[in-house]
Amino acid sequence: MHQHTTGRSVVGRLVSAKAEDLEVNVTQRNAVMLLVGKPGHLRDALQSLVSVAPGLDSLVTADTGLLALKVMREVRPALVLVGSDLPEAEVGELLRQIKEEWPETGCLVLTDGTYERRQSLAAGADRALPAGLSAGHLFSAIQHMLEDSSCYTEDHQEYEP
Repeated sequence: MHQHTTGRSVVGRLVSAKAEDLEVNVTQRNAVMLLVGKPGHLRDALQSLVSVAPGLDSLVTADTGLLALKVMREVRPALVLVGSDLPEAEVGELLRQIKEEWPETGCLVLTDGTYERRQSLAAGADRALPAGLSAGHLFSAIQHMLEDSSCYTEDHQEYEP
């Protein structure tokens, strides 16, 4: 049975989550990137695509913002990629907590539109990209964020194809 949750309850769970209550899927390599998204075809495709992106040494996945925070505490990835399939309130709270606790971590969010892009950037994303962008553009953004220390400043950027 699918259980529907409101944005408010998701945010409440993010705020009150205990890291030891959650499980994390970690690939046995040195973690560099965290991919956050609901299990399914979209995340599977992103995982396959990102796993071969130039400049990445490893990939860690999390199904929810709660799991992502546990990964952040345990693995400390340099870059977080948030899929477009998470609820907006969950993405916003996740970004705020990451930037509050680990401001040096780059956050890249895939969005479905201009409004979501603006909300993600306001919540702390370093970059917000359209969910349907090409693999080449995604690889370029990932490489830029991993190589360029300016991605860890307050200089938020938005992808312009």
